[in-house]
Amino acid sequence: MRSWSTDTHAEVNHLVYWREAICEAIFELDFTSKDEGVAASMQQHDLGPLKLSTISIGSAHSVVRSQGAAARERQPHLNLNWIRSGAWQVDHYGRRVDLGPGDMVLLDNRQPYSVTAEHGSEHIVARLPIEWVRCWLPSPEAAVARPVRAGDPWHAVLEATLTEAIRDDRGDEAWRRLCTQQIGGALALMLGANESRLSNHTRQLYRRIRTAIQNRFFEHELDAACVAAEVAISPRYLHKILAQEGTTYVQELFAVRLQHACALLKDPRFAELSVSEIGWRSGFCDPSHFSRRFKAHVGQTPGQWRHAQPLH
Repeated sequence: MRSWSTDTHAEVNHLVYWREAICEAIFELDFTSKDEGVAASMQQHDLGPLKLSTISIGSAHSVVRSQGAAARERQPHLNLNWIRSGAWQVDHYGRRVDLGPGDMVLLDNRQPYSVTAEHGSEHIVARLPIEWVRCWLPSPEAAVARPVRAGDPWHAVLEATLTEAIRDDRGDEAWRRLCTQQIGGALALMLGANESRLSNHTRQLYRRIRTAIQNRFFEHELDAACVAAEVAISPRYLHKILAQEGTTYVQELFAVRLQHACALLKDPRFAELSVSEIGWRSGFCDPSHFSRRFKAHVGQTPGQWRHAQPLH
């Protein structure tokens, strides 16, 4: 088992240390907190193809998987997050999900996302190689950013499996193999009922729609008809596909634009740019519209949010 703790590195900047720790243990993520002395710890268990990490963070914080970090990723994984205490708000795959104690959610490291916790939290994260997940779920992406609540079918089975895997850390190869098989089976039972009803062909179109939006979000005149034309389908069919996935064109577009705006607002290289210019570069023509959308998204105006972020 490997461990990281801010308690054992009192002489260094806790934010810098913790950011480096999660990048080493999980993958490239940007961690921020107003508490520069944030107390955090992590224990990671090696199950062969899987890594289980128990993470405790004592203060309010946010974690962002940027578009650039996702593009640089060479080891595609899904992260299964089980919230044990605290509350999260997750923006991922064009969806906003509120999570509380007991809830679980899959996140895809090939796509950008953000996690905000208004207070400290404790959670367990299982780092799952995408090819391993595909041995258990025919379409893993269909389960991403779709919360599974305590009490949902098979949730208790996976919860118990993860708990025992962390507690019984024997480490021999036969035990690790059995443990990963148990996790895979419980995961398939829990998420199988939540699989998307889209056909493989339609699911591919959905992914192409999202890719087109991510590649062209900065175009001020980008509408559903433009994206539909790029994917070679009708606008009506585009809206139907997105509706089947529980989202809309506007939700998908503004999720990407606001995520990009957040990245620019906290990047020291763009510190001299005005809020209005950042909104423009993120696809917003009207500064007041940008400000309203941003405040609805994060609870603060762009200027307030920028001022609260430590530049690094």
